Amino acid sequence: STAMAALASTTLTQSNVRANHGRTTNHLARARATALRAPARPTIPARQRVGHLALTRGVNLNTDISRVAEFKRHEKDSGSSEVQIALLTSRVAQLTAHLKENRKDYACQRGLQQILARRKKLMKYLFSNDRAAFDRVVAELGIREKLSKQI
Repeated sequence: STAMAALASTTLTQSNVRANHGRTTNHLARARATALRAPARPTIPARQRVGHLALTRGVNLNTDISRVAEFKRHEKDSGSSEVQIALLTSRVAQLTAHLKENRKDYACQRGLQQILARRKKLMKYLFSNDRAAFDRVVAELGIREKLSKQI
């Protein structure tokens, strides 16, 4: 409270204006505004929220990642194509449910399209490099795929 009293008692002098290149606001005004603002919410590190799978983008607390564990090659696997496709598929399901209720959420639509494009690229890579893993992922996740029909 003494700091607030000191901030409130300071006035803008000619030297402060000169130091701020003629601007009428100074760093003290900003400090007052910061001191009056409510304290920030404590942030929870991403690793604590969803385990080591938080390394991938797009995973949040509403996304059901229970099926991702089936596709891990080892305990700490978070980067293999199968795991990434499973994560993106769970995110697609969550965003689709959101869009059923919020049809005009165009930002969400754009995000969904980006996630689908990323999943499509990963599936294309998996299809060309490991056909057995591709077939397993498509069958277990119930993804409609067109890659095998193009050949």
